[in-house]
Amino acid sequence: MSGDPVEPKIYKEAIVNVDKDVLNEFRAMYPEVEESAARRFLAARGGDVKKAKAMMDTHLAWRKKALPISETAVRKQLDTNMFFVKGVDREGHPLLHFIGPNHVSKNFSIEKTTAMMTYVLEEGIKDMLPGIEKFTVLLFLPSGTETDKTLVQAASKLFGENYPERMYKVWVFPTGMLSRGIWSIIKVFLDPVTAKKVTLLSGGRQPPELKEHVDPTNLLKIFGGEVNFNPCPQLKPK
Repeated sequence: MSGDPVEPKIYKEAIVNVDKDVLNEFRAMYPEVEESAARRFLAARGGDVKKAKAMMDTHLAWRKKALPISETAVRKQLDTNMFFVKGVDREGHPLLHFIGPNHVSKNFSIEKTTAMMTYVLEEGIKDMLPGIEKFTVLLFLPSGTETDKTLVQAASKLFGENYPERMYKVWVFPTGMLSRGIWSIIKVFLDPVTAKKVTLLSGGRQPPELKEHVDPTNLLKIFGGEVNFNPCPQLKPK
């Protein structure tokens, strides 16, 4: 009936599956850690409690040292619009953007850049819709994107050691020699499970396949959507 309140959409990801007894054993070691986090760390180590414990201990020590990060501390890096969350895909996963042309390695140290990325990830996780734990990543790598192996290695380490099982899908575009070359570098640092989540999209900077997974109301105009935010002013919406 017209005027009736619209029920909010409920999203639900598949739970990261691990053996129940193994999960209980692991959670007993870390009563302060949420079950979802315990599942992710166990899954990242193939259900091996000993390996997952070593990973979790390292992660908790890192969190104690690295967090919290204030917005003020990374404001300059955030203003580059190189790495940010905006919108969700059709399944409710936040869209984590990497805008290749906005990354200039000489402008900031790798420590400052990874601190900014950590801040973005932490804020993105806080804002996730109920039932959602993973990001969909958009890697925009047009001609002119810097091939920065140091950043690739640091970002892979950040995700792999501290945000396991946080990637739902990764879309790389536009597809060309540059993006394929950068992807070949990135792939070296990814585990096989994560690598399988990556898809190279054809169709320039507005690949038609992207709209199959992201509603235009959540997609930037420069990528063929309706969101009036341009993180890369040198590129005009088509």
